[in-house]
Amino acid sequence: MFQIADKRTVSRIINSARQAIVKSFVPDNLGFGHVTREDVIGRHTTTIARELMCGGDSTDIAIIIIDGTYLYNQTSRNNEFRRTTFKLYKKRSLLKPMMIVTTTGYIVACIGPFMSDFNNSDAAIMKDILLRNTDHILSRLKEHDILVVDRGLRDSIGVMKALVSEATMPSFLGGRSQFSAEEANESRCITKIRWVVEATNRRLKQFKYFVNTIQNSSLVYVVSDMPIACALINHYQPPMTRSNLEDEEIGVQIM
Repeated sequence: MFQIADKRTVSRIINSARQAIVKSFVPDNLGFGHVTREDVIGRHTTTIARELMCGGDSTDIAIIIIDGTYLYNQTSRNNEFRRTTFKLYKKRSLLKPMMIVTTTGYIVACIGPFMSDFNNSDAAIMKDILLRNTDHILSRLKEHDILVVDRGLRDSIGVMKALVSEATMPSFLGGRSQFSAEEANESRCITKIRWVVEATNRRLKQFKYFVNTIQNSSLVYVVSDMPIACALINHYQPPMTRSNLEDEEIGVQIM
């Protein structure tokens, strides 16, 4: 269409455009620095999430949902790289970005991607993010803010509570035959609001580049392409969910 015969020239043009977007567009639409804690609470927290997590009483608690997602990549001939990107559970080579979203599905930050071997579990990745204070996450959250995670991050709960704020996840049976009524209800409340991070991950995979197997030669660009995609979603797509008039009543009934 542009009548450019040289592939290297096309590659340089695309890379220049990529760098320009990362520099001028992404910082205004992604990352802990682009949105204030007050905006997260006032504009990006649903009524039902506030009711279920805070009892509806507090308007000064930020609720953040954290989960990892997968990007499949080619099997590499490099033995070391192949080992560090091979996920035994999936039986495939993949990389793992960590998604941090609000209860409306607004993407606060996308960190990574990380390797996927046994040294890079979701919990280990989360510990690394907190201990390195990636994207200044520690300064963006206050003591009583709530981090909602799944069971895969259970080994990082202690670090979250020590360094950041409150953390909550669905309960474990721990050898019992069933949960107590309180534990079961708490797990339902968490599931009721945690689905948005899964939906956000699915929305990200609407970009064919991320749903298909990524060529290893293109992996060097993933660290910028992921933030670009997330920033585009934040800027142009509507929230995954909005507050409704009946949400407060529904939250009270669930509790």
